[in-house]
Amino acid sequence: MKSVGVMRKHIETLAAVTAIAFVSLLFVLAAQTEGAQQLKTQISGLFFEDLDDVAAGPTQPEALDGGIAEWIVSDDYPAEALRKEWQGTSTIAWTVDRRGRIVNCHIVRSSEHHVLDDAACKAITSRGRFTPARNENGRRIEYEMQRRIVWRLPD
Repeated sequence: MKSVGVMRKHIETLAAVTAIAFVSLLFVLAAQTEGAQQLKTQISGLFFEDLDDVAAGPTQPEALDGGIAEWIVSDDYPAEALRKEWQGTSTIAWTVDRRGRIVNCHIVRSSEHHVLDDAACKAITSRGRFTPARNENGRRIEYEMQRRIVWRLPD
């Protein structure tokens, strides 16, 4: 009698596994329809940019969120530089990548105070966003930019 009970359990388990496999197959087949593919494309567009899209666009990156002049504010002045009354001009350069983000910020000409130079790159990198540049074929390209940041003590 015990073997009949064990056999029944095996059959029930096999039936459950078969049902799960069948339902999974239905989901896979449904996902292959054109409507499902369009939905998948729309949903993935929310999370991933198509960096290989081709479209008309600027040949130079266009600053977003108020522009470069608004990306560095008085709160960015390093406390150490304020205490020591350091001022200067940092010339920084960076790359606007194909997503419009700033990468590879570096100092071209130092203010002679590393905390001011570091603060310039930190602020630009954290706040800077651009519409990416595009080449003559409409493809997104990386673009090198440069800017002078003048650090003056508040009056």
